[in-house]
Amino acid sequence: MDVKAQPSRFFLVIFVVIALPVMFLWRIFLPGSRLFAWLVAANVSAFCLWAYDKRQSQKDGWRVPENVLHTMAVLGASPGSLLAMSMLRHKTQKRFFTTFYTILLVLHLAVLLLVLFPPGD
Repeated sequence: MDVKAQPSRFFLVIFVVIALPVMFLWRIFLPGSRLFAWLVAANVSAFCLWAYDKRQSQKDGWRVPENVLHTMAVLGASPGSLLAMSMLRHKTQKRFFTTFYTILLVLHLAVLLLVLFPPGD
């Protein structure tokens, strides 16, 4: 894979490469829902990539493409993304980011509640 030609694919692979071992370890030490394990892993991975992007922005380095940040959030990492934005003070001036991630967080919470407590039970 030509990293410079396809940075989005590269960073999405990095996201998965970080998330899968975290998910695996979570499932070993804290057995339970695969969905919950994925959410923990995805959010840890996203936070790491947000921190990397913040560091790169400070030293004018190679950045994580915004579409990768959005994709991670859509895949369940909206809490980790919002936490990273807040703690690292990164991309907080971009109104789209804060609005999009907040809406995603609400949608993710609604879906999670529906999965945990299905209607009619």
